[in-house]
Amino acid sequence: MRPNGKLEFKEPRTFLKAPIIVPPLTKIVFDQAKALGVPGSEIKGSEDSGSSDLGNVGDAYPTVELKFKIAPEGTPGNI
Repeated sequence: MRPNGKLEFKEPRTFLKAPIIVPPLTKIVFDQAKALGVPGSEIKGSEDSGSSDLGNVGDAYPTVELKFKIAPEGTPGNI
């Protein structure tokens, strides 16, 4: 807040970008998770949930987001 009590808005210095999806890389990561014992039915990709923090990094570098259950059923935030 400024001393006069008015809010000042400044444009962000950077724009948020969306990650670039690389299907072959995503498949490799999902297959490796399954090979490590994670049931395929429990693996969720980024399209199965809300937003993430991958934006600008995933736009510049190949990135994969996957989620799987690590806590007992009924735990808050568990997928």
